[in-house]
Amino acid sequence: MKKFLLSAFAAVACVAAASADEITLDFTTNNYGQTVAGSANDKYYMEDGESFTDGAITITANKLEGSGVRFWATDAGAQTFRVNNKSGITISCNGGVITSMKFTGSNFGYLQGEGYDDGTYEGSASSIELVNKGKDGKTGTVQIKTITIVYEGGTADERENAGLAFSEENVTAYLGEAFTAPTLTKATTAVVTYSSDKETVATVDAQTGEVTLVGEGTARITAKAEANDDFRAGSASYLLTVRPEKVEGALFSSEMGEGFSFENPASIEVWKLDSKYGLKASAYAQLEGEDAQSAHAADAVAYTTEAIDLTSYTKATLTFSQAMNQFKNGNDLIDVDAIVDYTQIVVREEGATEWTLVAEPTAPEAFSWNFYANEPVDLSAYCGKKIQFGFKYHSTTSVAGTWEIKNINVVAEGKNVDDSISEITVDNGGVIYDLQGRKVVNPAHGLYIVNGKVVKL
Repeated sequence: MKKFLLSAFAAVACVAAASADEITLDFTTNNYGQTVAGSANDKYYMEDGESFTDGAITITANKLEGSGVRFWATDAGAQTFRVNNKSGITISCNGGVITSMKFTGSNFGYLQGEGYDDGTYEGSASSIELVNKGKDGKTGTVQIKTITIVYEGGTADERENAGLAFSEENVTAYLGEAFTAPTLTKATTAVVTYSSDKETVATVDAQTGEVTLVGEGTARITAKAEANDDFRAGSASYLLTVRPEKVEGALFSSEMGEGFSFENPASIEVWKLDSKYGLKASAYAQLEGEDAQSAHAADAVAYTTEAIDLTSYTKATLTFSQAMNQFKNGNDLIDVDAIVDYTQIVVREEGATEWTLVAEPTAPEAFSWNFYANEPVDLSAYCGKKIQFGFKYHSTTSVAGTWEIKNINVVAEGKNVDDSISEITVDNGGVIYDLQGRKVVNPAHGLYIVNGKVVKL
């Protein structure tokens, strides 16, 4: 009798074991139709309650009190599924129960939920809610590479993917110029609707996807389709960067700090080139041997690598956009008018080593990360010369804010050299002079003064 009972028990155990299925969700290679954020300036997150499915398993994003959940890829292409502090996910099995889960990645010990402990789940539930609550007083972002899930029962969603995709993921447009949105392809038969996450930058027609440029900045344009009997819900998006209207005839132009070099102190990289914010300066950092970030005393200049030739002009103007923030003394922001103690616009003639103050930047109405236009800077005093201009940053061990600069242009006017001639002729009695005031009888190629006007032969 005992032998029979043991055999029967073994048979039942085998049947139970055979009914279990296993699936591994690999977020390093599969974004499951979701948008992948790619830089610190890309604020895209899955919407609260948005989900994706693989077989019988569905993962739902829960924003809760945090910033949310999203796929993220570094500049090198390393992709993870991230759950930010105070946000969470729900993992569920359609028509079945989950019995175990194993996570790989980092910081998954910050997740908390019934039956879950430091990257492992054991239990029996149709859905498990996990929330990033931190651990042992520490907080951070959970970065998930894979989740291996064992489940029993469960019905796979046999509907097809919506198949939404834009022809480009990152596009740049200029105010004042026509813009054509990337092409959307889809498999779903459901209606697609469009939206913009920042309508102060760009608006989009909800039905057609046609974009209207409004202001400088970045906006994410998203297309979504609801689920129907044949297709799952799906979405796709692209990041639109809107630049200011191009300056026609600029003698020097740099959108994001191209063409600049840096005079930084040896101990700290104050100025650097940021692909999202342009020229960026800060002396608030954690240096080698220090326990935390702090303010450091420094003087640094971001300057034009090549000299700008103003020898043929009578008027020149410098314009740029900037953002200033975190200029604090202790926990309190300094007065905005005191920004002149920490930021300057400087100039030096070609070949010189010392910088000369030419103007003080326009103070912001309030410190923020919002860019605003600096008042035009008159460089006319340097016309007739070749110069370099720069932005000088100063900090102390008490105040070390952040200064960001982009959309830099120099426009010159009143060109007083006629360079369209191939031969110099003068009326009877006329005299040709070189730039030193000496008479010239047979001019070769170069600059000369004829009838009070500089001409180029």
